[in-house]
Amino acid sequence: MSADQLESCRNKLECANQDLFKALLNRRALAQNIKERKSALKLSDYDPKREAKLFLSHENCLRQLSLKELWAFSLVMEAQAGECYPKWSEQEHLALNGDKENGFKIENKINPLLVLIFHPDKLNVDLLKKDFQFLSELASAALEERF
Repeated sequence: MSADQLESCRNKLECANQDLFKALLNRRALAQNIKERKSALKLSDYDPKREAKLFLSHENCLRQLSLKELWAFSLVMEAQAGECYPKWSEQEHLALNGDKENGFKIENKINPLLVLIFHPDKLNVDLLKKDFQFLSELASAALEERF
């Protein structure tokens, strides 16, 4: 690869970065609009059934993402969602009880539906708190519906 080809690749990456930033800002505005409408309709910020369907509708792309990329996507969703949306990155869905080994695992900081659907071998469902155990069954049901 020549220096000119490298520079061309870097310029394309910079354009992709700009597109990503614009997409994030646009997504934030859309999420805010949805939050306002949900609030007016007295709907919950979190609809796990809808979320599972959404993830599966983007399956081709999401399957190609690494765990770190899924984490980034999960963080964007969490940051732009309403106050009642679960704080996956803070592991509020897990009963870690001081378990530092599991506390440091990236898959435990990602929306568990993403992990259960795209990397089911990575999440120890026994760690899910009682209030979140239904997510395992929901992910399985969503995957079965797909076929």
